Parts: sequence; C-alpha cells; structure tokens
Amino acid sequence: MLKILHTNAGDNWSGIENRILIIAKHLNSEDLKVSLAISPNNPLTAKAKQENIECFNLSIRNKIDFKAVLKLKNILLEHKFDILHVHRSTDHWIGVQAVKLFNLPVKIIRTRHNYTPINPNIFNRLLYNKFTDKIITVAEIIKKDITENAHINPSKVVAIHSSIMIERFNEGINAFQIRKELNISSDIPLVGMIGRIRDHKDYPNFLEACKLVKQTRPFVKFLIVGEGPLDNEIKNLAEELGIVQDIFFLGKREDVPEVLASLDVFVLSSSVEGSPAVIKEAMVMGKPVVATSVGGIPEIIEDGVNGILVYPHSPMKLADGIIRILMDKELSEKLGRNAKKTILENFTPSVLAYKTKDVYLGVASLI
Repeated sequence: MLKILHTNAGDNWSGIENRILIIAKHLNSEDLKVSLAISPNNPLTAKAKQENIECFNLSIRNKIDFKAVLKLKNILLEHKFDILHVHRSTDHWIGVQAVKLFNLPVKIIRTRHNYTPINPNIFNRLLYNKFTDKIITVAEIIKKDITENAHINPSKVVAIHSSIMIERFNEGINAFQIRKELNISSDIPLVGMIGRIRDHKDYPNFLEACKLVKQTRPFVKFLIVGEGPLDNEIKNLAEELGIVQDIFFLGKREDVPEVLASLDVFVLSSSVEGSPAVIKEAMVMGKPVVATSVGGIPEIIEDGVNGILVYPHSPMKLADGIIRILMDKELSEKLGRNAKKTILENFTPSVLAYKTKDVYLGVASLI
C-alpha cells in the first residue's frame, strides 16, 4: 500500500483545505492511503474525521519550528509514509527539514495554490529543484510562471486545477431561503460575492462597481459573504460610497449553496487568484459569473461563452458585465447553462483525484 501524508500549516477553511479533503476522500482505498497532519484548530480536521480520514495533530508556528520538525519526523517514521504532500510555504520548509535532516526515505510533493511570485534566490532554488520531487500547480499559468521566472525545472511541474464537492451544489437547493432571511422578494435582482475579505480579493473594486450598477439599475441589491482583516475597512467604504443600505454583509456562512442559489449574478473581483473554488461552485449551480481575468480564471471561463471576463482593477468593466447579465435574460441563461456543463466535464472531484493519483504513482516509482 502506498501511504501519503498531507500537511497544511493553515488554520482557516479555504480552497486549499477543500482540495486536500477531496483528494483524501476520493483516493483512500485498498492500495492507497491518504492521511493528514494538521492543526486541531483547522476546520479541515473536523471535516476529515467525519469522512474517517486519519488525522495527526501537527501545529506549525513558523518555518523554523523545530518542535514541529521533530513531531513530523516521528509521524513519517513511525507510520512508514512514502510521500509527504505539502501545501504552504511554512509546512514545505518544515517538511523538507523533517525528511532531509533525518534522511528519511520519503518523497516530497508541493502544491502551489496561489499565483504569487517565487523569489528566485538560492534558498528557493534548493527548496524546489533539489529538495522537492514534484510540484503541482493549480493552473497552467502558475506552472508557466514558476518555470520561467523562478527557474524551476519544468520536468518537475504539473498543473492540476482544483475541484469542488459537487454533491453539495445543485440547482434544486432552496433559492428563497436567503431572500426570505434578508426580506428580498424574488423580483429584486441580487448580485453577490463570496470570499475572505483580504487585499487580493479587491472588494473595493466590487463596491465601486456596485455603485455604478445602482446608477442604471437602482433596485439591485448586493451581498458579501466572508470575513477577514479588512472587514471594517470594506464596510466603511460602502458607507462612503453611499451604498451601504443596498449591501448585506453576511459574514462567514456555512450555507454557501443556499447563498449561491439566491443570486442572479455571482462576481469575483480579485486582483490575484489561482483556481478559485467559489467560481466553480457558482458555475455548477448554473449561475452567470462575472470575474476578473487573473491567474487561472481564464482557464475556467471563456468570455461570453460560460461567463464574462473583465480586466482587474476596473469597476466600470465589472459593472458593465453585471448590467449586461441583468438586462439580458437569454445571455444569463446561456452563460449559466454552459458554466454548469464546463464544471461537470472538467472540474469534478474524480478528475482532480485521479490526476493527483497519477502524480503519486509517478513519484512512487522513484522510491
């Protein structure tokens, strides 16, 4: 049996945790076992245990947390893992120390989830080219960037887009639950964005677009689902723009399928992205999407076919895309129909899982 251990230094639920859960859930079998070594505070821990996925407690403070190095070394050694699959910079460095300092017979795989530059210094050259056996990127554009600009050996890199828990998202979900909660009738257009309230999501872009939409479509309402370090700043901006009365800030929600079901248009205004799960969740529910053409998004959305792509940092273009969909029912239905087809054909959990399994088997052949 091939044994794989995933580590993840995060403490929040995000697309990274969602991807790990899908891989572990779909690949555990008689010939392959996937386990996790993560913080007990990470929401992934509880979700993994519900799926009977083996979890080891591993809290990582920073890249030189030698207590975490020793604990990870003991887990790898005691349970005879063949492959260590790391997901963030912090646990990547901890994993390399645990394997290389103690000369463990363990192969290392790193997934690069974000479209952020790798500094091409000597330490990163060693980390990726010498100490890491395979790198997975969540989009082709990220693969291109790290091979060309960070000088990582192209033969070590493979692109595999993220997937979503498709069974959670379907068009049969109650579309009126959220509208009833917010006291919004079915004839009022509702436009929403879901995601952590952080710099790279560029919520100011979305809010400024909302103001422009209101100028021609005064009855439209908006909602934002998520929390983050810029919560107060974004709420203050909505007030400054004079649209706070038209925006519902719902905070962190567990009922994302119900939120998406209530929307007429889903928006993602990010300045940086990898392969965002939330776009795929909206698409598989048949929702028309307006998104910025950054990172791996153009590998998912074809402008005018299964969604609308606009330049980043351009509220006017974002607003134009939203208005086009709201004013053209035929376009809205076409985009939603094609969006769902795209996800069901290309971004299912089984596609992600078995492409990842191919990577594991390829790395295992080197053992």
